[in-house]
Amino acid sequence: MKKVIIGLIVILCFCNYVNICHADSYTNIRPSTSPPNQNIRDLKDLDNKIKRGSNKDVLLLLAISGGGSRAAYFGASVMLALQREGILDHVDVISAVSGGNLPAAYYAISNDTEWNETKVKEIMGDDIKKAAKSKYYWHVINPYAHGTRSDIMAEVFDEKIFQKKKFKDVNPERPYLIINATVGTEDNNDYSLGDVFAFTSEDFKKLDSNIYEYSIASAIMASSAYPGAFDYVLLRDWTKKDQEFLHLFDGGNADNLGLEKVKDIIKNQCNRYKSIIVILIDAHKAAEGERKNNPNPTGAIDRIVDFNFLDSFDIMLDDKRDYMIMEFKTSNLDSTPYNNLIFWHITFDDKRLVNEKCGGKPIQEILNKIPTDLQITVVNKKCIDQAVNSLISENNKCLTGIKQILQKTDDTHLTKVQNDCRNEGKPLEELIYIY
Repeated sequence: MKKVIIGLIVILCFCNYVNICHADSYTNIRPSTSPPNQNIRDLKDLDNKIKRGSNKDVLLLLAISGGGSRAAYFGASVMLALQREGILDHVDVISAVSGGNLPAAYYAISNDTEWNETKVKEIMGDDIKKAAKSKYYWHVINPYAHGTRSDIMAEVFDEKIFQKKKFKDVNPERPYLIINATVGTEDNNDYSLGDVFAFTSEDFKKLDSNIYEYSIASAIMASSAYPGAFDYVLLRDWTKKDQEFLHLFDGGNADNLGLEKVKDIIKNQCNRYKSIIVILIDAHKAAEGERKNNPNPTGAIDRIVDFNFLDSFDIMLDDKRDYMIMEFKTSNLDSTPYNNLIFWHITFDDKRLVNEKCGGKPIQEILNKIPTDLQITVVNKKCIDQAVNSLISENNKCLTGIKQILQKTDDTHLTKVQNDCRNEGKPLEELIYIY
């Protein structure tokens, strides 16, 4: 009997494998003959006619880093705090990566009733990892199932959060949404290996494709497709006669802060605004390395493949991240000064949290141990909320200065606000010391 059961499982798994192989691999379609939803905006239309907030002289861009549920919950908690301070309603663009896309995209598709603290924190604190495991195991034994691990994860995002919403369903009253992934395809005319691919109408036009009918969950999956755990998300290049594809994976490899596209916007828009404000919500988790008291770091799996390459990978990404933050803190992007740029770095590394405790333990120690997968504990959510309350408080001079500029009560002290904001987040002297 056992042999029969094992045989059936093998057959089911083989059938499932065949279905996966024969499923359409790409996820985008050609442009529709009908015009796109009139509510959809192109990035090139980011001008005063569609500005959010009352101050038309200020461009406000929000970036949210990657980092699984850690980034999703931190991003949501900060966004809710910014809403209480009257800042979120002024945001014109949100650029996000990986887990940071979950609150960014949910805000973009929601209305004011759906975007409330109780519901947002419930969604961002949900155990997505558990739901993904259950769905994956079902796909393995179901001969009629098809799709890759990335497809399965996109289905979970839809079931838990996005309800099969597409880019045409983005709320026109919300900020322009940019979901960032990394190009894993060999160099071609438009993209090189390692470039940022943004899920925007501009990037889709390069493929002669239609973003308006594209699934938001699939875009987020492309941005979250961590190498080794998930497959490439494929987009077909419809400009080519023969089948050619763009292979996309985790956006954190090209830019885990979402700042590359923000930088492009600043370069194109800098002369149109008196002030450009960039707020970065950074859920960075520092590379840890091996424990110093571990005499034998080689485990059972490491005897086949040594995973110390992940440490070198993390170190390189950390250096790239620090350099990008230094550019924005010094208002000097690609060696070009931007004197009207204000940058606020909201991070667990902030000095405000150095002496703070959560549950009797140093809060930064707890925050830096939160995993970057897709589940988060009640204790960790509590500590994140506590940290956010400390970071975004009435004694924060950067916050006060930004509010004054947005409310038009003080737009003459730009330099002072820039300096106040440079003191937030990771200390500038540490970044300069590195480089």
